[in-house]
Amino acid sequence: MAVWLGTVIAFVFFSSSLSKLMNVLDFRMELSVYRIPYRWTFVLAWLVLLFEMVLAGLFLWEDGFTGWKHGAGIAFIVVLTGATVMKNGLKSNTCSCFGANHPLSRFPVQRNAVIVALMFIHLLLPHASASGSSLTLSILVIVNAAFLLENIKSTQLVGVGGQEG
Repeated sequence: MAVWLGTVIAFVFFSSSLSKLMNVLDFRMELSVYRIPYRWTFVLAWLVLLFEMVLAGLFLWEDGFTGWKHGAGIAFIVVLTGATVMKNGLKSNTCSCFGANHPLSRFPVQRNAVIVALMFIHLLLPHASASGSSLTLSILVIVNAAFLLENIKSTQLVGVGGQEG
């Protein structure tokens, strides 16, 4: 169960990072909306992307940094949720956390509460060593699912006949 839940959490962090990586310029513009000077957005954008990728890797690695990765992940999500609430209000139904029109960009406060709850549950579960084949399978599932979501986002952006919709 811990391996499966770690894979789900890793998917969330990887998918978020991948969608921002696909359009770093939009992510930098989004950061500037949070009153961050644009000249700092380059460094901050890459730090966020790197941190999300590291968290994804740590949640795939069942033997490593248990407790630390949970604390860092929860703190990261809480800070991002607070910033989103300060910017959009508590009742906002969307954010650009996963990029524009991404299926996971809906209901950010509720989504983040579920992610934090999953991290707490994952922390409490017994952790066994993951075999190399299960780790490889988890990585393949995460990458494919993330690209599938990016494809869904792309098809929502492009209307019938390849025109912007």
